[in-house]
Amino acid sequence: MKIDAAPMKRLLSRVCRRLGAGGSLAIIITDFRRIMKLNLEFFGRKRPTDVLAFDLAERPRARYLDGEIYVCLPQVRKQAAAERIRLEEEFERVCLHGLLHLIGYDDKNKRDRDLMWKVQESYLKGSFYGIKFKRRTSRKKKQKEKA
Repeated sequence: MKIDAAPMKRLLSRVCRRLGAGGSLAIIITDFRRIMKLNLEFFGRKRPTDVLAFDLAERPRARYLDGEIYVCLPQVRKQAAAERIRLEEEFERVCLHGLLHLIGYDDKNKRDRDLMWKVQESYLKGSFYGIKFKRRTSRKKKQKEKA
């Protein structure tokens, strides 16, 4: 089954324009095996996930992106079926989720997760809810070697 990536590209472009962000962003479609390997290697979690985002910027700067977003298409299909939504809609959601991670949003605790979800869902509905760069330019980050 093919997926139309054009709506996702338009969405992420709109978000980047709204932020005044430039740079480079790659979306890599993958399978369960590869996403599990990446999740274990970089996050210590031995389970599949729908999306992983890697900030590749050597020196994070405000309004600059250099990253990769890995999307596990089989997982996205499962989630879309479970939620009874179109595959493209869930694909857009997880790609936007990855982009939010790259600009500094986190979902490790309930408060941050709730804020990230609110921003993500409002943008998917076409409205704008306080989306902004949250990343600090001085934070340390894990470097990811190209797989």
